[in-house]
Amino acid sequence: MSAFSFNNIQLFITCSIIGDDCTAVYKSAILIPKIAQKSSALQVCKSILVNNPCFVHAAPVMRTIADDIICKHGLAVADLEEEELFYLLARGLPKLVRLRI
Repeated sequence: MSAFSFNNIQLFITCSIIGDDCTAVYKSAILIPKIAQKSSALQVCKSILVNNPCFVHAAPVMRTIADDIICKHGLAVADLEEEELFYLLARGLPKLVRLRI
């Protein structure tokens, strides 16, 4: 993916909820061309694994040709906190899924 110009901001964010023995694959390649000087790019993959076994394979790639840029990428995996679980339950997370968590 390449959609950069001089002095702009690009956000690439993927969020998913994975369950029932599924595997999610996140592969993203971003090219930041020389014209994109003074730009910023952020590439993030956030996933919730509802039960075991579920997997997320992430491979974020940034290829930069410009030399005056700010680039970040990341992947977050963690257990749900009580407040986060409450948020999901308040928004209709099915009872079967609640029991698995």
